[in-house]
Amino acid sequence: MKEKTRLIILRTIKYSEADLIVHGLNTEGARINFMAKSALKSRKRFGGGVLEPTHYMRPCIVVVRETGTATLCTSCWRPASGGVLQGA
Repeated sequence: MKEKTRLIILRTIKYSEADLIVHGLNTEGARINFMAKSALKSRKRFGGGVLEPTHYMRPCIVVVRETGTATLCTSCWRPASGGVLQGA
């Protein structure tokens, strides 16, 4: 299931060689945790420090129902424009 949301990145944690675990806060105030696979390898995909704390983004997150894990869908993510948190 794909879910698009707006969030502010609170914290990133390095996981293995190339992955990041990202903790964020969405517009409803819920905390969202997801995995950004190959985030440290590809400068083209996540360039410009997009996954840094206090940055605002509008990702598409894929949630696997069986395990409850969430990953960042790299085909449809984009940084949010303006950097100002507004209502969905």
